[in-house]
Amino acid sequence: MHGSVTARIGVVLCVLLLGGRALASDSAGILHPTCQMPYRYMLEITDYRGHRLEQAINFGIILDFHLNEWVDLPPGEAKSRRVQVAHLSHHWWQALEMSGNFEIVFADDRRLDGPFKAKYVTPPGRWGCE
Repeated sequence: MHGSVTARIGVVLCVLLLGGRALASDSAGILHPTCQMPYRYMLEITDYRGHRLEQAINFGIILDFHLNEWVDLPPGEAKSRRVQVAHLSHHWWQALEMSGNFEIVFADDRRLDGPFKAKYVTPPGRWGCE
């Protein structure tokens, strides 16, 4: 009897750990204000699947969106770029933390995608749009 309870607990723990990994963010980055209209924030993905990127992947974030809705962005040098904001924590007018999903397809068909988590970073010095 004691052995079967221990086995069940072990199975439940394994499922929770594996399930938690699937929900964890694969990417990390920073979020900071920008003066590039129509964007209010710039999301910079700096780490992807545990590796630091040589060059951050940037996404302009418009705050006039619906959570969990995919937003296509101008592709720039890529074939396509889009982002989905699943959670946004804020205090007054300032975003503090954002999580969601992103996808970028490069001209050579390489793809980077997955969940992200980003924290707000205050720009150095005095900041403001002119």
